[in-house]
Amino acid sequence: MPDNTVITSSTAYCTPTQLLDYVDWEIVADSLRDGNGPRPLKATILNSATAVGGRLNTLCKAASGELESACLARELYSVADLQSLTGSTAAFLQQVVAGLVIMRCFARRMPIAGRPEDIPAIRAATEAMEQLGAGKRIFGLALQADAGAGMTPIKQSDIVDAGGETTVTRAYRYFGSRHPRNGFDSGC
Repeated sequence: MPDNTVITSSTAYCTPTQLLDYVDWEIVADSLRDGNGPRPLKATILNSATAVGGRLNTLCKAASGELESACLARELYSVADLQSLTGSTAAFLQQVVAGLVIMRCFARRMPIAGRPEDIPAIRAATEAMEQLGAGKRIFGLALQADAGAGMTPIKQSDIVDAGGETTVTRAYRYFGSRHPRNGFDSGC
């Protein structure tokens, strides 16, 4: 039976304190309060022992989990890779997670009125997630940075045109088809 060990970080990649480096604390506080009560104090939203602080901590972990899930699905990064990031790459990781946290905060407070595409931090985070998923962006780890090393780019002018003939069209009998072709029915 395969090993079903949970692989995840026990802490968020962007803590509530780090989140406030990217987003004004008053916006965060307003999005975390319930009803029309007063805006929570900055110290309250940073204290995970309070209801509001615990809520923000949970949102930070959820956003971190989303990023982690995307990275693990593509098998580009392990949890250890993400935890080992330092410097500007770690700051980029925090910024992406911060945008995902704000998206969750706004969705919690105003699920219908929130338009993620109108908020730069959210738009940047979702674009970064898409680009990470597509392999168009990477975090600064040697294995990913060197992945393209030694590869020679192919210029379009170097490709020999076979007059529309490809391996599949020349050997179509071996690949089958869903419709008869030149009187030959592959049975598919």
